[in-house]
Amino acid sequence: MTPFHLAFPVRDLDETRVFYGEVLG
Repeated sequence: MTPFHLAFPVRDLDETRVFYGEVLG
């Protein structure tokens, strides 16, 4: 999986974590 989350702003960290939670299950 590409580290695309590194391109996300820190303010979107929560949304990124939620996204990973849904993807990784």
